[in-house]
Order: sequence, then structure tokens, then C-alpha cells
Amino acid sequence: KPAWVQDLQPLGEARREHIDELRRNQYASLLAVDRAMAALIDALRDTGRLADTLVIYTSDNGLLWGEHRWRRKEAAYEEAIRVPLVVRWDAGGIPPGSRPEVLAANVDLAPTIADAVGIPAPGAEGISLLPALRGKPGPTREDLLIEHLAGANPVPTYCAVRSRRWTYVRYEDGFEELYDLRADPYQLQNLAADPRFAAVLRERQARLAELCDPAPPGYADASSGGRTLLGVLVLGALLVLGALRALRP
Repeated sequence: KPAWVQDLQPLGEARREHIDELRRNQYASLLAVDRAMAALIDALRDTGRLADTLVIYTSDNGLLWGEHRWRRKEAAYEEAIRVPLVVRWDAGGIPPGSRPEVLAANVDLAPTIADAVGIPAPGAEGISLLPALRGKPGPTREDLLIEHLAGANPVPTYCAVRSRRWTYVRYEDGFEELYDLRADPYQLQNLAADPRFAAVLRERQARLAELCDPAPPGYADASSGGRTLLGVLVLGALLVLGALRALRP
């Protein structure tokens, strides 16, 4: 694990109890969100507009509840980068209860909405998810870029790329993490220094160099020999991974 994780104190009993209590309170607060969504759906149904309404339910980021000794977001681990993405459009040809196996990001929402209303989305970096939601061929992606700029918390600046199988992270100090999500979904075994995965590491390094451009300020590319790359970090452009699931009517 990187130094910032190793430096975190193990979670004692009091800390674990605090996290559990916080989690219970967060679940309880979500009941208000559930009630609000139910009221919205009921209002759309009562006014005859539900079938023609594209409903998108998602979140801005994930959160760790003590995994890897961390209880925030910012990290490149699954708990922080994955969010729910639930879509319903009765008249739009989305099969109820379907779950397309595609990689989706928050940058895909604008192109998806534009596609739904039949207008272009010039300059949008994402892809329309409508074909996948409808179970039809369409644009897809093989991986996602994840970026973080160091701030007041211990997580250093990093760039990462998450594919269907691999998560590769490179921090500003050059430390690397490589996880096989099929064999190690909880990201406990860092394979970056394992010679058996040297070819995978090189391929992921090359892909990250393509995606992380421009790089966050102060970030050094793995192939630059430590030379600092100049770049501008687009704030708020953290890509998150969402699991698509169509709502049942």
C-alpha cells in the first residue's frame, strides 16, 4: 500500500463503533430521499407524464467506511469511485430491470440526455448511454480516468485508470498500485511490483499516460524520469464508475 495508507492508524473499537453509527444515520437519512423520489414518481404518474420522463438517479461520489483504514472519499479505491446510476424511461425503450454491463461516468449524463431529446452535444467528453440502456449496440469505453489533486487530507495527487479488470494508480511521488479486480475485488494485493504482471503494468502505464494529459499540477509521468508535467486540472472532473440499472415500473 502507498505510504499515506500505511501511515493511517488501525481502526480501534471506538473508531469502528463511530463509523457504524455514522453509517446507520446515513442510511436513516436516505429514507427521506426515498420518500421524495416516491412522491416525484407518483406526481409524474398522476399527471400522465411518467412514461415520457427520463428519470436519472445517481450520486457525485462514493465513500469509504473504514476500508483501507480510510473514512472519506478522494481515494482511487472502488468504494470511493463507484456510485449508483439508476435510469428509467418507460417510453424510451429501456427494458425494466435490465442491467447493462458497461462502464459509465458522470460525463456521460449530458450526452445521454441530449441523445434522448434528439439534439447534439458539441464538445461533450462522454458518450450516450441510451444504446446500452436499450440493449442495442452503441459507443462503449474500455476504461476510465480518475484524478485527484492533493489538499488538506493525506491523499497525494494521483492519476489512475480503471478498466473492467484492472485498477492502476500512480501517485505524484512515483508509487504505483495495480489491482486485479476479478481476483482481488477488495484491492488488498498490490501487484505493481510483481514480475508476473510486468506486461500488464507496462500496458496500464502507457494507457494512463494517454488519458492523464494534461496532468494535475506537480504530477510526474511514469515515463518522464521524474520530470514534472505542466497541466491544468479541471476541477470537478473526477470520473466515477456507475453500475447501470433500469428501474422497474
